[in-house]
Amino acid sequence: MTYGNNNKSVQDDRLIHYVNKTHNLQCGIFGNISDDLGDVIKRNDLSPMVRMAYAYARRAVAAGLLYQGVFSLNDFRHVNDVFKSFQITTGHTVEFQESAFDQAAELTSTYDKRLDRKLLSLLVIGALDLSENSMEPRYLPGAPFSYDYVIDYFVKFSNSHSNNTSVSSTPASTENFHRNSSNSTGCCVFLLMPIFFISMYVINYILGG
Repeated sequence: MTYGNNNKSVQDDRLIHYVNKTHNLQCGIFGNISDDLGDVIKRNDLSPMVRMAYAYARRAVAAGLLYQGVFSLNDFRHVNDVFKSFQITTGHTVEFQESAFDQAAELTSTYDKRLDRKLLSLLVIGALDLSENSMEPRYLPGAPFSYDYVIDYFVKFSNSHSNNTSVSSTPASTENFHRNSSNSTGCCVFLLMPIFFISMYVINYILGG
């Protein structure tokens, strides 16, 4: 499925216009988005804004794939390094980054309306914490996890901690939250997420057995 057309103005040049939904991977929507984006970045006519939007979207779904146990920490770290390089080579202003993040969320929400700005931010914050603490979800019992398993958990996590965890959906605030959250309740919960995954797996195994 293709969004948009070939008669776009510069102001309407959006990531969503370039994405063809051609993949249907066993691992689910995070993998589908990742591979669809992989086809887009092969183009040589992408504007800096579209390239940055690509980087935001690619990093968020890489975080999801990390939680599924499909990506390793090194896989996620590579995508995060690419994201940082795109920040350097595209636009540095807050307004530019905000717009790029908007475009990323605009795209991901067409695959699943739950993949909005807030959820993308939560995925990335959690993955960055896992990376810093070298915690590999792929080694947890039950891995690799399904897309639905991970997304349902994050939605429940977001809803249950919305009142006591201050996480802005803006890109700059997401990065600052991660860097400055060593004493944050939200950060502590993210670090415990692998334990929660194990508990959920055991409960599901008992109930399913």
